Amino acid sequence: MTTDTNDSMLETVQQIIEQIMGDRLDPTSALSPETSLIHDLGFESIDFVLLLDQLQEHFADLPLAEHLDTMTAPTELRVRDLLAWIGARGAQVPAL
Repeated sequence: MTTDTNDSMLETVQQIIEQIMGDRLDPTSALSPETSLIHDLGFESIDFVLLLDQLQEHFADLPLAEHLDTMTAPTELRVRDLLAWIGARGAQVPAL
């Protein structure tokens, strides 16, 4: 996977997380691949449902709901885990 693809994928995932978090997201904190969804962002169960829904909308060829448990324990889930999982399945990054 190329750096451009990784950057596009990161940008897409960041935008999805920003939409989900809304005003709960600290504007002084930058989302990075090392950002923990629970520890850093305070993700709740409904946030994960919204995340899966949005990821499936953007990356239509990913069966995310069927394989979420293969990624990592939810309490340890980081943005990089999402990117690795999406990339390993060859999902195409859509134009934003």
